[in-house]
Amino acid sequence: MDLGLHHFTFTHPEGRPLEDTDAFLADMEEYAALGISLVALMPPQYVDPVPWATQVVGDVLPRLTQI
Repeated sequence: MDLGLHHFTFTHPEGRPLEDTDAFLADMEEYAALGISLVALMPPQYVDPVPWATQVVGDVLPRLTQI
């Protein structure tokens, strides 16, 4: 049964939300306009994931939730 509810997930291949947050968020706005509602992010290779995730949650997530 189709209830008309669709969720689209996207893994941002070059997601560097901390290096250029404004550009990253501009990309996210474009994806949201296409119906993308979930984005999976991973820290760059050889970067400690705990401080990276902490900074993403503190600096990027509040702005991302406004999209």
